[in-house]
Amino acid sequence: MMQRKILIKLLAVFTLLCAVPAVAQVASQGEIVKLEIRFAGAPKGVDENFVRSHIRLKVGDTYRPGLVDQDVKGLVATGRIENVFVDSKSVGGGVEVSYTIQRAYTTGLVILKKYDGVAEVSAKSLQFKERKLKAEMSLRSGEPYSDIKKEADKKALEDYYHSKGYYDAEVRVRPFPLFPFGLGKLSLFTFV
Repeated sequence: MMQRKILIKLLAVFTLLCAVPAVAQVASQGEIVKLEIRFAGAPKGVDENFVRSHIRLKVGDTYRPGLVDQDVKGLVATGRIENVFVDSKSVGGGVEVSYTIQRAYTTGLVILKKYDGVAEVSAKSLQFKERKLKAEMSLRSGEPYSDIKKEADKKALEDYYHSKGYYDAEVRVRPFPLFPFGLGKLSLFTFV
């Protein structure tokens, strides 16, 4: 029993001693001497000025990991950026920081089709005009693609059909990357 208490106290002291150098190391990284913005893939729709206007860290600032986290969250929240990878390294009295940006897909095309039990057929055979159905949707060609919007559009289209008395109507959605460029996603909404 006594040995256990001593072991717990020693473990607590050891943990504390290990944590102090780690905190000191983060605090001593110093001033940002270089801030680089790189793009993974084609940066269409997102340029270096856009990224710099949405990050708080600047050359000359003291490097703070908490601000990096806020920058990443802010960039992704714009909807125009899918992922942000941040790398920092200590160099002669300062820190070099690089942001690698992977831009979000844009919505390429939104296609409405009907499934007639055998195959998908043109939207002209839908019960409602394609223009009216697309007005119910939030996905638009050229705008950032979002799985959340895709699911919301699916529900909105089903709700629209149900409100008009088509209670068995079902919408299936299939997003396809537009290859080979990776510039957007095609969303195919099929009415069953």
